[in-house]
Amino acid sequence: MDYIFDYSKLKGRTKEQGWTQEAIAERIGISSSAYSTKINNIYEFTQNEIIAIIDCLDIPINEIPAYFFTEKVQKTKQKERTMMNERN
Repeated sequence: MDYIFDYSKLKGRTKEQGWTQEAIAERIGISSSAYSTKINNIYEFTQNEIIAIIDCLDIPINEIPAYFFTEKVQKTKQKERTMMNERN
């Protein structure tokens, strides 16, 4: 099963720290187009890329899952959950 991750927190941290996606891509050794495909869930980040981004953005270890492993909830799933909660 392929997962789609929510990278909105990562995007926000990037801006907060004053980085651009292009600058981070260069810093971690990939092209800006490759970074774009990863941040948009077309391809997955490698472990080495995740480690480099964590270092670059100074992400605390205990917050790593929130930045890289939060599953994106699609609107249909949200609707289903809301309906189930209303029934209970």
